[in-house]
Amino acid sequence: MQVSIPAYWVANGFHTTVCTRHGAAATRTPATRFESAPAPWTWATLPLGGVVFLAIRAATRRVVDVPRWAYCDRCGRRRTTLLTAGWVLIGLMVAGFALGIALTTHPEHDVEQFGLDAGQAVGLIVAGLAGWIVLLFSRRAVIARAQVSRDGGEIRVRRAAPEFAAQVEAAMRPQAPAPLPR
Repeated sequence: MQVSIPAYWVANGFHTTVCTRHGAAATRTPATRFESAPAPWTWATLPLGGVVFLAIRAATRRVVDVPRWAYCDRCGRRRTTLLTAGWVLIGLMVAGFALGIALTTHPEHDVEQFGLDAGQAVGLIVAGLAGWIVLLFSRRAVIARAQVSRDGGEIRVRRAAPEFAAQVEAAMRPQAPAPLPR
């Protein structure tokens, strides 16, 4: 179920007491930055180079900074696990290349030679890229399954927990006006 919340609500302090992913009681409410997905046409600029794509992406994205967004303990553990795994993979890449540079002297021939073969270097690069991708999945907005609409007017939560959807629906329901005093 997708839930849409007006962006100005959450940017100005609206928040729920349950997390979006699990519907469990919120134990932390950190500030979170939500971004829009890239427009489909921006992917056509990739052949021009990554820098061109990133520049166009930065110019066309919509960002909403939310002062408080609800996360439960399971969301916190998920983020910690992903951050740890990502940094370990990047650390393995750095340590592997540092070891390869340290082993530049071939012991049999006294010839300067890089201490890693091509397969090992490719493996380390793949580990580093995998770590970077894991770090992307550790972002709070990804854990919340939410992003900004392309026009910047809404924050859309994919596969929202029913408890979260109920709280948003109750907040969006129009309230009956208070009776006028006599």
